[in-house]
Amino acid sequence: MRVLGHPIRLQLFEVLANGPRSVTDLARIVDVEHQLVSKHLSELLRCEVVVRRQEGNYALYSLPDALTLKAVALVCRSVVDDRARLAQMAEDARASSNGQSAG
Repeated sequence: MRVLGHPIRLQLFEVLANGPRSVTDLARIVDVEHQLVSKHLSELLRCEVVVRRQEGNYALYSLPDALTLKAVALVCRSVVDDRARLAQMAEDARASSNGQSAG
């Protein structure tokens, strides 16, 4: 799912996994400009991985179903695992480099 490949979209998913939010709430929580959040939400809506409902003057965004929530959890876990693996590889490379230059 290429739509999940952007870091901001992943952050939006993580927030939406905890329940519906407005664009204003999302922008504040992920610390991104309102306009940029709207742009990413439009793409997520187009791909039908979030839904929107009007509540008074506000539009609330949420994940459409439990299956989407599970998919988001898997993707987020994979990203976290990849980051940890990359951090370990970088640490190993630094340690190896330090060992070679000392000897």
